[in-house]
Parts: sequence; structure tokens; C-alpha cells
Amino acid sequence: MAEAHIKGFYFLLTDGGIVLDDAESPNFAVLPRTVGYADPGASERETLEGSPDGVVITVQTTCIGDTREQAGLELDKVRELVENKRPSVVGWVCTRVENLFSNLPRRDDDVDPAVFYAVATWRFTAVPA
Repeated sequence: MAEAHIKGFYFLLTDGGIVLDDAESPNFAVLPRTVGYADPGASERETLEGSPDGVVITVQTTCIGDTREQAGLELDKVRELVENKRPSVVGWVCTRVENLFSNLPRRDDDVDPAVFYAVATWRFTAVPA
């Protein structure tokens, strides 16, 4: 059920020109780029006994750059493209995407050459139309 919602979120990014990788970034990739990590979606219910009324989607974006500034600018672009926007999913009505968490760019010395990355976590809810 969540795959269409994840694609709707990812479309907001790719339609805005973000180079997006799903769950991993290729070695020696051209930077900047963004990696998306989406959960499978959690059911939302009105009551414990009721059937699922909707789905809650959480996506982490990791913005990668050669420099701190580049990773930060990539995060700014991601924020501009998704924050308070509504993903379009056929047969569903989505709430606006909200930012749950984000951090400042930091250096990753575990890869060679070192890169900088900034993480943000996003959430939205969808109910059948």
C-alpha cells in the first residue's frame, strides 16, 4: 500500500530537479545528490477495533555534497520542494508534508574521499479519497 505514497513523495523531489537515489548512493557518484529512505507505512485507525482508515508515511532524506555548503544547499532545495506540499497519489488524499527532524551538515570520514551530509525526516498521512 505504501509504495504509491513513497513514489508520490519522491516525485516532488525528482520533478524539482533533485538527483534521487532510493536507499543507497552509487560509489563515486556526482554530487550533490539526495538519498531517500522510506518506511513501509503505518496504518492509521480511528479506533483499535476499526479497519485501517489511512496510512502514515515517514521518509528520511540524506543530502550529500562535496562540501558543507553544498550539502546544506541540497537540504534547502529538498525542504523547498517537499515541506508543506501534498504528494499526489491516485485514490488518496494526502496531508501536507511536515518536517519532523533535520540536522546541520556534517563530515563523513568513513568514505574516501570524505563527503558532507545533512539528514531530514519527513512525514505525511494519506486517507482514501
